[in-house]
Amino acid sequence: MQECEPNIIQLQCRLRGRLAAQRVARVNAQLELAGPIIRRFQARSRGALCRRTLLAEHRERLQLHGWSTSLQAAAKAHIARQRWAKQVEGLQRSAAIAIGLQAQVRGMLARVRQSHAQNMVENSSKVFVQVQAACRGCLARRQKKAERQVLATPQSVNNITSLQAILRGRLRRQVAAKQQSVIIGQTPTFVSLQSHLRGALVRRQQRAHEQKLDDATDYIVAIQATARGLIARRQRQLLVQAIQQTFPSISALQAVARGRLAMKSHKSMQKALSKVEVAGSVGGLQAFLRTKLAKKSTTEQKKRLEFVQPDVIGFQAVARGYLARQEYREWRDYLQDPHTQGALVFLQSLIRGFLARRRLWIRTSYLHVNVDKVVKIQALWRGRQERLTYSRLITGQDVDVPTVQRYMHLLDDTETDFQDQIRIESMRKEVMDLVRTNQGLETEVKELDTKIALIVNNKMTFEELAKAKRRAGAAGQESQFHHNVNNDPFTTGAHLDRQSQRKLELYEHLFFTLQTRPEYLSRLLRAMSKDESADKDRTLVESVALILFGYERREEYLFHKLLQVSPHILNLYVC
Repeated sequence: MQECEPNIIQLQCRLRGRLAAQRVARVNAQLELAGPIIRRFQARSRGALCRRTLLAEHRERLQLHGWSTSLQAAAKAHIARQRWAKQVEGLQRSAAIAIGLQAQVRGMLARVRQSHAQNMVENSSKVFVQVQAACRGCLARRQKKAERQVLATPQSVNNITSLQAILRGRLRRQVAAKQQSVIIGQTPTFVSLQSHLRGALVRRQQRAHEQKLDDATDYIVAIQATARGLIARRQRQLLVQAIQQTFPSISALQAVARGRLAMKSHKSMQKALSKVEVAGSVGGLQAFLRTKLAKKSTTEQKKRLEFVQPDVIGFQAVARGYLARQEYREWRDYLQDPHTQGALVFLQSLIRGFLARRRLWIRTSYLHVNVDKVVKIQALWRGRQERLTYSRLITGQDVDVPTVQRYMHLLDDTETDFQDQIRIESMRKEVMDLVRTNQGLETEVKELDTKIALIVNNKMTFEELAKAKRRAGAAGQESQFHHNVNNDPFTTGAHLDRQSQRKLELYEHLFFTLQTRPEYLSRLLRAMSKDESADKDRTLVESVALILFGYERREEYLFHKLLQVSPHILNLYVC
């Protein structure tokens, strides 16, 4: 015994290492299977933490928003007051020079106007005097408007206004005296000249009026069209009001007429289209007409665009240039403002976070959509690795230690293990049969409870209950006989018709989808767990689940997958 002790200790070490390696491999396999779910949970956790931090920062910024706004308003007001003070100081410095220059200009203009007035008075009539007065008034108003715009400061307005009033009064009095003395001496000449001038002015105004009417033909046509449209809309409104009064009877009559016409056209169309030749010719004609109409509309649109293309391109270029320059100046002023630097940094961080979350969401959604393909690729890769390792073990070439450890459990299988496995499978079948039997018994107990409640509510007598029980027993025997014989149309030896074959294929696809896609059942069970009144539907779903997941290895694996996916679906609904 002491001689074999080192070998025993070495064997125990190897066995412990093998067991530890198996546990590690099992844990690695579980982690590998749960890898996508763990990564998704980690991503959502990181997203939740990021959103919490961003919400906290946003709340802090909202708390400081009022104070920062008031500070910015005070700073802007201070800057505006400084600019206004500088402008006022500049105007006050140049006030004396501007006043002297304005006085010289007014004197020169007054002298020019006076000499011009004297010449006109000597050579013209009263009409010219009136025209001159109107022109002077217009020039004076323009000059006054320009002077008001230049001299908008409140300090120089009073002095300039008084000086202007004195000068204008003196000049007007001088002009009026001279005009009166000249006009009194030349009254007959002015009268004849005025008559000739009035005729010339009337003829000129008539020609100008005719020219304006010729130029305004388009506007007049547009106004006439607008008036006609207004009259037409009023007439249409009156017609609509009259129709609305008789709308119910007209609607009923129209509905009956449309129904009859639709039925007639439908019947005639069905008769005409029942022929294969007519269907083919109609389809070809429709395609040809659609193509022709599409080509016609495309050519008309191209012609319209080609006609206005040069003007539109030039206008678009000018508009884009103006908008781009305006937007550039606004952004430049906004970005150069030191108060917006913090907001820009915060906005950049938000945009980067949004883009990162968007990339992550696109990647996870792509993997979620293509999860079947990913699982298939992983299964193919694992199968290939298993086949390679098994071939190496069979051929005995390049066999590594992990391959030997992976297939070492095959050496421990004996006849006793095989019998135990068979016994476990048979016990599993018995358990499944017992579960289904218990479910049927539970259903019968619930039905009995319902019948007892109905008896209590309706107060049936025992004789009526016995009669109903006998009738139910006879009907149950007949239905059981028919159920055993004709309940399942797919298990009979007769040939299935087309409709039954289609139903069989649809049921096969349905059960295969429910087995391989466990999220459907998990979501259904989750939704039914919230509704307390869906006991009957829940029992039906449980019976279907027991039928889907039996005692075979494949169905057991699919049932384990359902149990694995259900908690994650529950976490998603909770989140």
